[in-house]
Amino acid sequence: MQLIETQSSQFLGQCHPLALVLYFGELFTGLLLFNHILITGLFFLGLCGLCCWYFGGRAVWRVVRSVLSLMGLILFLNILLNRAGVSWWQFTLGTWHWEVSRVGVLYGATMALSLGGMVMAFVLFNGCVTASQLRALLNPVAPRLAMLLTLAIRFVNLFIQQFRRLLLLQRTRGLVVTAGPWRHRLTETGNLLRVLLLGSISRAMETAILMEARGYGGRHRSQYQHYRWRLADTSFTLVAGGMFVVILGLRVHGWGVTPNIYSLPGVLATDWWVAGVASLVVGLPLIGEGLYRLCQN
Repeated sequence: MQLIETQSSQFLGQCHPLALVLYFGELFTGLLLFNHILITGLFFLGLCGLCCWYFGGRAVWRVVRSVLSLMGLILFLNILLNRAGVSWWQFTLGTWHWEVSRVGVLYGATMALSLGGMVMAFVLFNGCVTASQLRALLNPVAPRLAMLLTLAIRFVNLFIQQFRRLLLLQRTRGLVVTAGPWRHRLTETGNLLRVLLLGSISRAMETAILMEARGYGGRHRSQYQHYRWRLADTSFTLVAGGMFVVILGLRVHGWGVTPNIYSLPGVLATDWWVAGVASLVVGLPLIGEGLYRLCQN
């Protein structure tokens, strides 16, 4: 059970698990290949838009707030530690001299956007690829790994939901964990985590006993849900794979890459070509969504 997930009537909810894993693997690889601020920014904004389309803006905004705080921390550390290149602003306080360099700002923003894109891609992956799909995909290769991964995903989500319920219960009793001195908040949060840990261990032992009673651990296990490879999966995989090959070719030719952080260039015409292809890769689910609804109508 997942916190946010796609509906089965949507395009990504109808795709085969293998097609989804290949597509998200291409997304993650594309985020690792390029270090230009334009391309990483498009990846981050595009993935945020995809998450809002499938999960709703209110559910995604809670995740984006946490991601923005982490991105702000990375940007601040880069500005603080990286003083190479042209100085944009200087500040002197007594014996302490601080410079804000162009390289520190641009490189820090690029790193922050790249990390934010990774997080949003994982959020989209976690919402689109369910535990049953991962288990069906990994069962023929590593059945034990598939079962452990399914249990881990389930217990993490149950842990988060139980923690929110405890917070609401404490609030009805007049105990607000997010208010008061930081020592009080840390103590109350630790008490809640201790209760959750004991409950999780108890549920894990109960689940292990139930699995043993039902014959889990045998060599031959049946699969409740079966996923069939369709023509739409073939088309989606081929188009996404073709775009990914184009991105790899552009990366090999040095397009969309900043070779030297000490002399960051501006936005070149080649960067716009890479940005256009990256936008198509990120927006491919929306294109498939439109074609899927058109065929349904």
